[in-house]
Amino acid sequence: MPGTNTHTGRIRFLISILLLACMGMLFALSARAADGSGAYSSQEAKLSRSDLLLVKGDAFRLKLRNAGGNVSWSSMNKSVATVTSRGKVKARKSGGCVIQARSAGKTYRCKVTVCANKKEYKYRKLLKSHERKRNQGKILLAGASAMELWEDAAAAFAPYEILNMGISGSTSEQWLKWYKKLIVAYRPAAVVIFPGSRNEYRRSHSLSGATGHTCKLLRRLHRELPDVPVFCISLYNNYKYQKLWPKMKLINKKVKKLCRSLKNVYYIDLDGILHDGDDPKPGVIGGDDAHLSRYGYALWSGAIVPAVEDALVKR
Repeated sequence: MPGTNTHTGRIRFLISILLLACMGMLFALSARAADGSGAYSSQEAKLSRSDLLLVKGDAFRLKLRNAGGNVSWSSMNKSVATVTSRGKVKARKSGGCVIQARSAGKTYRCKVTVCANKKEYKYRKLLKSHERKRNQGKILLAGASAMELWEDAAAAFAPYEILNMGISGSTSEQWLKWYKKLIVAYRPAAVVIFPGSRNEYRRSHSLSGATGHTCKLLRRLHRELPDVPVFCISLYNNYKYQKLWPKMKLINKKVKKLCRSLKNVYYIDLDGILHDGDDPKPGVIGGDDAHLSRYGYALWSGAIVPAVEDALVKR
């Protein structure tokens, strides 16, 4: 009967669909069995990270994706970093080590670098982030938090390109260790450096030491980059560290004198621009009582950018 034939055809069609589905499942199972894992053999196992940058005390979970079977984890230097049976890396002390993951007879490695503090982390991060060949010949900004937090610097200097290497909390003493890799190596068109306010005298053994570090840094930049204009921005007063302003003024005075004696090294004096007498102008300092507000950065940009552009035009 016609109805019976139609019914039989539908049954055969459903059976063929089920057979195809079963064959697909068998194929998947055989592929997994081939490498002993729960993943298809065409997918190679791979660590979620091949290198890792951490600060002492930090932790990060590594994963071995598409692993075949169980994964065993080990650290080649447990004094620097340890790893749990589930791949959680714990940074113990500054240095370098290798974390290994082993599965299905193969070993996978992740290079781990542990930094002593956030400033060192930022330094290493900048080195990794800014490839040297692609960043040659830009206006390079360096120094402490006021430079790092200068968010509209790119717009202020346009059409010139900038490279912001500011590191919050850094001092000129630390920049004496970093300047070759973070400044000189990039062969900048100009260097604008803010040596840092409170850090300069709080972390140095003496006022003369703080001044000496800044002056030594400027001399070295002058020696390494004799044809590149270098600008040093004066320290400014704020509400949080106002008691230290007399020491900052002495540093400014000595640095200004040095800049006048070196060719292509300029001192940008923001004293009369950011201050009323010895006090910050109203609205110049932000809500944290330490860093510049948007208005403060507008005044800062208005003094720095034209000076740098003028020097570049005259080159």
